[in-house]
Amino acid sequence: KEITSIGMTLFYVILWHIGLMRFAPDGASGWTIVVYTLAAQRVALCLFPQNGWTQENPPMAWAIWLNIPFALLGLMVAALFFIFRGIAFPYIGLAILLSFAFYIPVVLWSDQYPKLGMLMLPKTLCYVWIIAMGFTFAAAA
Repeated sequence: KEITSIGMTLFYVILWHIGLMRFAPDGASGWTIVVYTLAAQRVALCLFPQNGWTQENPPMAWAIWLNIPFALLGLMVAALFFIFRGIAFPYIGLAILLSFAFYIPVVLWSDQYPKLGMLMLPKTLCYVWIIAMGFTFAAAA
């Protein structure tokens, strides 16, 4: 879980830079600093042993604190792709929002309702959709 959490954070940082390369070649340095700050916070929180990564019932408070910077990072990346959706990648912002819509209930309530863990499948499919859209664009370019 810890490696996946860090990996998904890096995925969004990379996606941010792909968006900047496509939409704002001069960059958005102020926003990029915010992206890196949120990513660093998320990674730092992932490294704390209090997360209880190997525990059967890890602390809910840590799961929430861990996902706040992640959700903000995701919203920033989704916003970038929504703002420029008329130029390219019209559905990546939607795919990001859908992935979080599937992920948040798992974080908040899967301890009480374990079957909510099944929402990780459509969340993962949203990531596959994002990658497929990227490959489709690359093939067309």
